[in-house]
Amino acid sequence: MVELNFEQGYQILFNNTQDALFIMEVDENQDLRFLKLNPAHENLTGLKTEDVAGKTPVEAVGPEIGEIVESHYRECLEKKETISYEEVLDLPSGKKTWATQLSPVINEGKVTHIVGSARNITERKKLEMENRELSQCYKLATEAAGIGVWKLDLKDNFLLWDQQMNKIYELTSEENKTFQAWVKHLHPEDKERVVAKFNRALDKENIFEDEFRIKTDSGKIKHIKAFGKSIYDSGKKVIGVNYDITEKVKALKGLEEYSKELKIKNIELEQARDKAWEASRAKSEFLATMSHEIRTPMNSIIGMAELLLETDLSKQQQKYVDIFQKAGESLLNLINDILNLSKIEAGKIELEKKKFNLIETVESIAEMIAVRAYKKGLEMPLRISSEVPQCVIGDPERLRQILINLLGNAVKFTEQGEIFLDLRIESNFKSESKKMITFMVKDTGIGIEEEKQETIFNHFTQADSSSTRKYGGTGLGLTISKQLVELMGGKIWVKSQPGLGSTFYFSIPFKVAEKTTVKFEKKKNINFDSISILAVDDNPTNLFILEEMLSDKGAIVETAGSGEEALSALKKSISSNNPFKIILMDNFMPQKTGLETAREIKEKYELNNIKIVITSSDFENKYIEAQKEYIDDYIMKPIRKKELFSLLNRLTDEIGKSRNKASKKNKKLDQGALELDKKTTAASDLGDKEKKLLIVEDNADNRMLIRAYLSKSDYKVEMAVNGLEGVEKIEKNNYDLVLMDIQMPKLDGYQAIRRIRELEKADKINRNKIIALTAYALDSDKEKALQAGFDGHLTKPIKKEKLYKMINEYLD
Repeated sequence: MVELNFEQGYQILFNNTQDALFIMEVDENQDLRFLKLNPAHENLTGLKTEDVAGKTPVEAVGPEIGEIVESHYRECLEKKETISYEEVLDLPSGKKTWATQLSPVINEGKVTHIVGSARNITERKKLEMENRELSQCYKLATEAAGIGVWKLDLKDNFLLWDQQMNKIYELTSEENKTFQAWVKHLHPEDKERVVAKFNRALDKENIFEDEFRIKTDSGKIKHIKAFGKSIYDSGKKVIGVNYDITEKVKALKGLEEYSKELKIKNIELEQARDKAWEASRAKSEFLATMSHEIRTPMNSIIGMAELLLETDLSKQQQKYVDIFQKAGESLLNLINDILNLSKIEAGKIELEKKKFNLIETVESIAEMIAVRAYKKGLEMPLRISSEVPQCVIGDPERLRQILINLLGNAVKFTEQGEIFLDLRIESNFKSESKKMITFMVKDTGIGIEEEKQETIFNHFTQADSSSTRKYGGTGLGLTISKQLVELMGGKIWVKSQPGLGSTFYFSIPFKVAEKTTVKFEKKKNINFDSISILAVDDNPTNLFILEEMLSDKGAIVETAGSGEEALSALKKSISSNNPFKIILMDNFMPQKTGLETAREIKEKYELNNIKIVITSSDFENKYIEAQKEYIDDYIMKPIRKKELFSLLNRLTDEIGKSRNKASKKNKKLDQGALELDKKTTAASDLGDKEKKLLIVEDNADNRMLIRAYLSKSDYKVEMAVNGLEGVEKIEKNNYDLVLMDIQMPKLDGYQAIRRIRELEKADKINRNKIIALTAYALDSDKEKALQAGFDGHLTKPIKKEKLYKMINEYLD
């Protein structure tokens, strides 16, 4: 047998082992230098023996790595014993984790060589890290899910629980866990069944799955869901999990009880539904009967209005009857809609899709509601953007109902100020065939609190329950409006502040009718280029709308906020030899009405080429007709573009025809301009010619009636709308006679007369003759008025003959 040479065996082992082997030589200076690397080392590190032999680690691989490995070699050299360590090195072959062992070779007490072995453990370290992370994730998952993990060694009767199992069973980690200890915690009623099932799983089924109850040492009952699986290695073991399902069981039990209650409730609801159907049938019969009873007189009213329109009526009478007829028709439509409320809610209502004139529809609605607004002393401006198409396809009656609801509410809940209706196009709405039109109804009324703004669109809901008593109404209007807007594919919303008014918006997409999108004013080629117009109104919104409409047509528009401002602007235009061609002037203005201003202009100037147009609310038109000698025409608010442009076209034509006559009157114009200041300050001259009366009355209808009675007299009549305004006017002006209502806001008649008489006693004003206007006819009421300081007493309703008799009696 051939013996193996030790050197040969060493060489075979050195060259063929999978571990990286290297030999370091220690020279006389105690420097460590590479002597030899085995092939495995060369493959793993990329270093070659011929490249590193005789070099120190720093010389071989550079200072960054060389100093690190040399420190370990020095440790072995100094300790003269084997050392082991792990480190991460970034070698030419890449960044890897190494497990290294160094052993010294000692001769005569000196270390002459160091033999090292290194193994690449990068993958092992990676797996260890992944296992740690996986273990942490597993722990987090079981804790989050409330799952406890256990392992039973049947050979040693040892039960291993994790922390979550201890938590479920309310045990400490130190307590001994055995199969018998677990059985002890099973609920007495479940114990036999669970143990038998567990044993069967061990013998045959291999899988254990069950739900059972446990009883903790504190007496608490818990419901457990358990899974287990038998495994065989060196001995028989079972691994498994426990899941605390106590809350789930309670929830299911509660759900079962709720289900039983729900069945009972369903039976009760079915019974209630049957009763509701019966009540609904009775309601339908009642509504059908009421519908008949209401429709019968309404048809008579509308029919008689139609017959009346066929008779010979004045222009103003036709206007009245037309509004009367439209109001009746709208009321009839509203009745129909309320009767169909259930149909709306059921989604069974059918919307019309027909072509209609949107602008005329809106203007007619605004005109109808404006009558109610003006009776309360409210302005009602209307603005329709020039981009709004004239004709669209949709349901005009439903739109009419929405607008009447919103405008009617605005009038109802507003005591002073204005109701502003505005239409505009939403430019960001993208559609080739449709336009998104936004309607805005803005008032200066009582406003709505923020927390109640979301509920006002609910059935029978108003912002304040007291509103129903004070303002009336069912609270259905906004509900119907919201449902109709949404049926038409739009939306409705509100912005409001208590005391500052409310603004309701609704947007509806309308299909533009073909060949009807050209604006009506463009079709008639209306152009007011270089026509100077003075617009006079105490309401800024009205002025803004007038200026916008007229400026769009090329007119040069100047505005004034009162009669005095209008006179000043007129004087300035005359002085600059460029008088206004047309004056559009509101009649119902404080201090000086439009008619009073027009009268002053006509009396101071002979200006045939200046046309004066009064804008007025409908109930003043009878009085304006009587004063028409001072004006050229009048137009009713809210102003319709079509009517305004038609009127201005006619007036500009008349101005053109009379231009040739203008030169004859230039001297009178110049003289009038010079005398304007004198006549403004000498208003008493006018007073010498006529008697001056003050009517103090809060009811617009009564003011209109008295003004109409006195329209053909020589009396100059001024109005005050409450007791406080009446006192203020008497302090500033002298009146020949004052007619004062008793029941008024701010100051009633008794409070006002008391203040006036006190001012007279203090010699701050002259003695006034004041007649009380009351709705009381008893002698005691007349006596009370006289004792309060009134000079006389006139009972309502006021007859024209009685009024003139009373005035003549006190003026004579």
